[in-house]
This record gives sequence, structure tokens and C-alpha cells, in this order.
Amino acid sequence: MRTKMTIDGIPVKDATRDLNLKIQPRDISGARAKDPSTCAAARAVKRQCHAIEARVYMSVTYILRKEKWERFLTPPALSREIVVIDRSGSHFSPGEYRMKAPFPAKRLGYQKPTGPKTTKGKKKRYRHLTANVRQMHTHE
Repeated sequence: MRTKMTIDGIPVKDATRDLNLKIQPRDISGARAKDPSTCAAARAVKRQCHAIEARVYMSVTYILRKEKWERFLTPPALSREIVVIDRSGSHFSPGEYRMKAPFPAKRLGYQKPTGPKTTKGKKKRYRHLTANVRQMHTHE
């Protein structure tokens, strides 16, 4: 049995609708690099959604509303902005981003169907991790 995901003891649920996020200059001023809860995107989410808290990571975004965290997929364009800001500390570009609700294969609790196990002829896949940017912390 799979345990439910929580952040700081608060349950996490997948978003059911996409979110159009508009990052404005006022969100950028005062934002901090390498901090998922005070970056320009997190500040924009809090302002626009009247959220209690927001945490923006390279691949997922969590928004705390009422008594649950909502989980969205961070769009690739926003992920690239995060890399630039976290590495160089340069200014974030204002703009509009569409945070998607997770599709079935990316939802919490999804388990890929398994077939017959074969190891013959398969090479180990290399996974590149982007260095010197915010890291996703393991939650409860």
C-alpha cells in the first residue's frame, strides 16, 4: 500500500486544472535565487492565486491553498528561467507561463505497468542532473 504524499504534514493532491501564471516586475523585485518559496514565480503564484505558500521546483510546483497542497507540472520555459536565475543571479524575465495539471502518467501514485523482465541487451540509461540550481527536497 502506497502512503499518501504530504508536505509539512499537509496532504498533496494533483491539480485538476491548468494555471495561467503571469509573472510581473513586482514579483521579480525582492525575489531570491535558489529558494523555491521566494523566487519570482512563487511570489507570482502567491499574489495571483491568493495562496498561503508556493514552492516552485524545476519539474513540479506546489501551491498551498486552504488545507492542501496542489501539485502542478512546471513548464519547460519556466524551468529554463529557473536555471538562468539560480546559476547567474541575473534578472528573471516577466512573462506568462502555463502550469499544467499532471497528466495520468505523471499523477501521484501512478505505477508504470510492468511486463516480462529482461536484462538482455539493455544498456543502463544515463540521467543528466542540472548542477547549481535549486534541488527538490524529500518530503514526509
